[in-house]
Amino acid sequence: MFASDVAAELDVSKHEVLVAMLRDGADIARDRYAKDDMNVTTDSFVGDGHVSNHFMLNTNKSQHEETHDWMLRDKTAAAFCSPWKYKIERIKAGDTVFHYESGTGIVGFGVANGKLQKTEFFGQAEDTYYYKLDNYQKVDKEAPAKKVKEILGRKIPFASTLIALRGGEVLENALKKMI
Repeated sequence: MFASDVAAELDVSKHEVLVAMLRDGADIARDRYAKDDMNVTTDSFVGDGHVSNHFMLNTNKSQHEETHDWMLRDKTAAAFCSPWKYKIERIKAGDTVFHYESGTGIVGFGVANGKLQKTEFFGQAEDTYYYKLDNYQKVDKEAPAKKVKEILGRKIPFASTLIALRGGEVLENALKKMI
């Protein structure tokens, strides 16, 4: 009934009202999810007490194949546009970043060099934030989502741009055996 009342008041179709409500609701949910995800952090401790973080970065292939190709070719960890680009700032020198390709799995990983770089994205200045990844290793036999969940023993939000991985060293060791 509400959609019909709004449609009549605005002199548009009920369908247009429902589509606008869904689109706006999805935008709100996506923004909230992005902000919530930015606050998640987990640390993995290495033997000497040094804190080393492990992150999984979605390469964005389903949205923009060129950015995916660039990240793998140039061995970078990158995110694009606000608010997602700011997630990259969570990565620090020495952190391990796993590249996750939607529908395929983890396709490679490397260690962040610690020098945050910024460049344009579709003509928008500083709309790409990225780190170079040293010691990059391509995973010859991709680790699909099911395998990653199995290795870590829990569910992972694979659709997120960037997530910190508790127990990431276990995943790293398992992937090294697959190379």
